[in-house]
Amino acid sequence: MGNTFAPSKPSYASVTSINPYATAYVNGAVTRYVLNNFLTNQNKTIEETVPNLFQNLSNPSLDNPISLARRRAFTSALYNQSQNAFENNVISPLSQRRMLRSSLLNDLSNNLQSNQASQIANFNNEELANALNDTQSLINFYMDRYRDNASYGQATLQNALNHANSVNSFNNRTLSSGNSFGQNYNQYIRTAAQIAAIASMII
Repeated sequence: MGNTFAPSKPSYASVTSINPYATAYVNGAVTRYVLNNFLTNQNKTIEETVPNLFQNLSNPSLDNPISLARRRAFTSALYNQSQNAFENNVISPLSQRRMLRSSLLNDLSNNLQSNQASQIANFNNEELANALNDTQSLINFYMDRYRDNASYGQATLQNALNHANSVNSFNNRTLSSGNSFGQNYNQYIRTAAQIAAIASMII
């Protein structure tokens, strides 16, 4: 009874979205994004560094290079300053007054060493607390960058998805319009055939 029109369903649009941060791809059900080289390398560094920082939080230690350097600098300055103060403010005046006895000198030296040990212990405790705070701050910094980088990629992917959805919506509307035309055409053919059959019977 004549030809019919049945437009085939259009395939999903393949879309690529590019910006300075990332490139996103949409092809049917496959979606993905790739960050630029700088952000990709940054993520790699973060992924390699953060686990070690978490380990430092779980097992705090002053054996890291920065803490060791700070402790050496503090200890050296403390010994030099306290020794100079001890000699200038205690030993010299007592010696000048001929009040310095060996027992008194021993007591004073022991007190000095005890005071130095106490200050070093306090410094180590503060350094350990600061190290934990510094580590936590560094973890937060890295994870903020990691989240930001993901948001760049996701925003780029969303742009690609929006574009693909627009194209697919347009294609579906075109398909519906084509089907409507095909249905109307087929109905016209059937009506014309019926009229021709009736006319032949009359003649």
